[in-house]
Amino acid sequence: MSETVLVLSQRRDATRLIYDILCLARNGISKTQIVSRANLNFQLTGRYIRFLLAKGLIKENFANRGFVAYDLTDRGERLRSLLKSVEDELFVPVARFSDVNSATKWESSPKISLTTERIPTC
Repeated sequence: MSETVLVLSQRRDATRLIYDILCLARNGISKTQIVSRANLNFQLTGRYIRFLLAKGLIKENFANRGFVAYDLTDRGERLRSLLKSVEDELFVPVARFSDVNSATKWESSPKISLTTERIPTC
């Protein structure tokens, strides 16, 4: 029995990275924690942080933590919520096609089963 799996690429685009960082910033987070939890390097994380700060989606918090923390603004929370809604609307189950009877090519009929493979969200 042969099976072919159709899976979307696991590479994240800029919108997905922004969504991930906004999710992380909900409870306040340092740049180092963003690097670790979002699986990014420091240089790329810095670019995204500067962009999100300039857009007013996150803010710096210097309050007694010994490091700069980034917190989500109200505007950032609205965008995070919208991106979550878009992800929920666009999510499509993964279709799996399998050959039921491989003895003869003409008698075989493909069966389709659906699975739900999804990137964890906040």
